Amino acid sequence: MEFRKELLADINVENRIPILRMALLMEAQISDLIANLLGMEDYKTAKSLNKSSSLSFNQKIMLLIDIGALDKEAQTIFTKFMEIRNVFMHDIWADTYEKCVAKIDGLEKWLLKTYEQDKNLPKELQLRSAIESLCSAVIGNTLRIVELVIERSVGNDPMKAINAYMKGDALKDVANHLDCVSKTIK
Repeated sequence: MEFRKELLADINVENRIPILRMALLMEAQISDLIANLLGMEDYKTAKSLNKSSSLSFNQKIMLLIDIGALDKEAQTIFTKFMEIRNVFMHDIWADTYEKCVAKIDGLEKWLLKTYEQDKNLPKELQLRSAIESLCSAVIGNTLRIVELVIERSVGNDPMKAINAYMKGDALKDVANHLDCVSKTIK
């Protein structure tokens, strides 16, 4: 089978890049949160969180549910986002929001029901706007998890309070990064 050079010219990454950026930031933040919850120094060196055989994104989400840091609604939001990310990253032909969403059973109906859109707009714009709203929900849920981890870590320990304060600054940094990524989608 011959390599098709025209594929390189036809790859539209415009819609994919903001989704990939957001997915990378979100998953890194969730791995960091789990590492903090489990008392690990650095998730980047943890075999269970940052190696080729590490926990999958879905397993990390299930772990957050099990410890009460995430509810089922938030799980759905994260899962739908990651389904979109997976299609955009692994299917060369899914180069528009409409094509991407069509590859995931029931997603269009869920998106447009959850994030109502002006039905007079073209379908591509409706889906793009709904996915932007989904991304905002992912950001909000990620920040809520960070806040919960900080609250749980403080207790009556003054050193933990100082660390939590520093995490608060980190939280602002995460929020700013995620906000910038979200704006690139729009």
